[in-house]
Amino acid sequence: MQIICYNVCAGCTYKQFLDCKPVNFDGTGGAVAFVRWAEKTESVLRMSKYALDQQVTYISGLFLDGALSWWNLQVQTLGEAAAYALTWTELKELMRKKYRSRAEIQRLETEFWHLKMEGPKIAEYVQRFHDLSHVVPYMVTPEFKRIVRFIWGLAPQIISMVTSSKPATITEAIDLSVALTEEAIRLNKFDEVEPKKKETHVESSGGNKRKFSNFKQGTGVVVKKGEQNAPAQDTSGGRRKDKGYMGAHPKCNSCQRHHSGRCGPKVCEACGKTGHLKDSCWASASRGGQGGFGNRNNLVVMEITPKETMEVMGIGSIMQTKRAP
Repeated sequence: MQIICYNVCAGCTYKQFLDCKPVNFDGTGGAVAFVRWAEKTESVLRMSKYALDQQVTYISGLFLDGALSWWNLQVQTLGEAAAYALTWTELKELMRKKYRSRAEIQRLETEFWHLKMEGPKIAEYVQRFHDLSHVVPYMVTPEFKRIVRFIWGLAPQIISMVTSSKPATITEAIDLSVALTEEAIRLNKFDEVEPKKKETHVESSGGNKRKFSNFKQGTGVVVKKGEQNAPAQDTSGGRRKDKGYMGAHPKCNSCQRHHSGRCGPKVCEACGKTGHLKDSCWASASRGGQGGFGNRNNLVVMEITPKETMEVMGIGSIMQTKRAP
């Protein structure tokens, strides 16, 4: 009777190991990239049925660039025999110390603490949640902390429904979140935009970009940002001594002033009284001015009726009334 023994621990060839499509590692990408590579490598080791003495030999063949330089240094430090006698667990621990710096771990802890789902991007949120939970697993241990932290970062459109369902495992929470997100997308719930605050911008008449503006107290004058400390404007006429009128009122064709609505009372620039202008001021005439009634060469015609006018010629002249031609 012939007995045939099969050595189940014979392992595999390096070609068979590569047929399982392992991923190369060049040492870039930080802690998250290292964790992803380690997970993929463990999957390949399970499929390839490797022997224990083949672990580090095959895995070190996946190193490139910076990772290969680091491994060569370990071989020189530990010795070739000791380096290749390491187990996968021991090699992984050495690599964890190298590619998971304390500063990066602190940064990832902060990111994980503030991680939230952006709009309907549930797949991206789930992937990043998995990556960070593998790098800093102590932040989501035990399991109920993982579930609570995952639900906390969900979008407002679905978080209340996931919370009320009280999922018992992280898998249930993820599956329910994906289903509710797809339903919310179908109902266009993610397209609803919250009401924005009232803007303090105005669109310029020339089609320029929006500019910050406000209104000076007591006037309707628009002031651009950076010009709030500019010289004060004349509130009565809206004129600036240096650049002329800078206000928002149109120019009146009757009184040649800038205002809206009906013309205001006439104000004399000579005496300051209302009802007449400088050209017809009696006060300037008494001081021998050139304007008003002090100038006999001036002729002022005041309309009384559509057919009748009054001619007033100088001071002391006889007032005559005649028919208009």
